[in-house]
Amino acid sequence: MQQKYLEQTVRKLKLRNYSFKTIKAYLGCLKEYFDFKKFNLEKIYEEISREEIKNIIDAIRNPKHKLIISLAYGDGLRISEVVNLKVKNVNLEELTIHLKNAKGKKDRITIFPEKIKTELQNLIAGKNLNDYLFESERGGKFNMVEARGVEPLSPADLPVATTCLSGN
Repeated sequence: MQQKYLEQTVRKLKLRNYSFKTIKAYLGCLKEYFDFKKFNLEKIYEEISREEIKNIIDAIRNPKHKLIISLAYGDGLRISEVVNLKVKNVNLEELTIHLKNAKGKKDRITIFPEKIKTELQNLIAGKNLNDYLFESERGGKFNMVEARGVEPLSPADLPVATTCLSGN
């Protein structure tokens, strides 16, 4: 079953025109994750407990990815909302994030967990108000392609999303 799942992942990544090296990296991460979790793939779409979420987040080694997942999970943010966050949208005193032009071109305010306040403070330190909260390694806005390696878009896209669990 695991081999079939990996083959399906390869087909999906090829359809998205990923390079051979990228596909190989994704497969390596998936295999590492499967070994780590040793889960039954039939249960992949079941509800995940808070303890399992904590374990998944704790397993992420890349600090930026860990904060993105923590913020998305803790605030219920969409990946497009996380990618478009700017420093000026975060209010550390009130533990709030003001999302502008979210889904449906509507603004909304959400509360983030106090557990990630210090990490957000460290991330914001030295940035200008108009800077994006999460920036690409190459500078500028963290784009959707990079972000798709962090958060699943749907249960069908889970193979792409698990790369962050290994910290790559």
